[in-house]
Amino acid sequence: MFYYKLTIMSLALLLTNIYGQSIGLSYESNSFNVNGFFSYTIPVRGNIKNVFILGSYPLSDQLQLSLKTGYGWYNFSTTTDKIRPSSYTFVHTSKTYGVPVELAFSFFPAIDKELVFRPYLSFGIGYYSYKTTYNRNDPEPVFAYEFNTKGFCQYFCLGSHIYTTKNLIVFFEFKHQLNNGLKTKWEFNNPTDYYKYESDYSSADESLDLSISVGFLFNI
Repeated sequence: MFYYKLTIMSLALLLTNIYGQSIGLSYESNSFNVNGFFSYTIPVRGNIKNVFILGSYPLSDQLQLSLKTGYGWYNFSTTTDKIRPSSYTFVHTSKTYGVPVELAFSFFPAIDKELVFRPYLSFGIGYYSYKTTYNRNDPEPVFAYEFNTKGFCQYFCLGSHIYTTKNLIVFFEFKHQLNNGLKTKWEFNNPTDYYKYESDYSSADESLDLSISVGFLFNI
């Protein structure tokens, strides 16, 4: 019985050393193109950036489960000078912020563990909730809109771990998102009309729904 318990403890320690859980941080650029959140007639451009806290749990030597959540943001401002028939200046401002949550399975090829680089392929699903406020400060009136974009998306990633030390892993990855689950809702309200809108997210062609992430993990 003692030998059995000792064997189990030894295996647990061995697996912990080989397949240790990890926690870390990552930064992601170009997550969503803000221009796709609402009407293309509104002059805003830019891509949301996300900062994630993440954790990974090894299911085997070649399969890992990861969960991450964080904060996303994008700010935009531009000034327009109208010359004729009357001269005045108006300002467009847009602020986007929200919370992304992602769950993914990562597959690592069976290669020599002594290698510094270890590529992987991930498949996952995320839930995203972003709010965008848009203001156009004309002399009169002032236009203000609020857009709420929420929904689930599938995605897949291609990346690599870089083993810098025994307990520190640096990684980078490229992510492609399938944004068919995102919807945007907004309202238009003035003294004479009131409208409520809902539409699917439609990314700009140039974004290709491709993002790039860099980060690090600590084995615990």
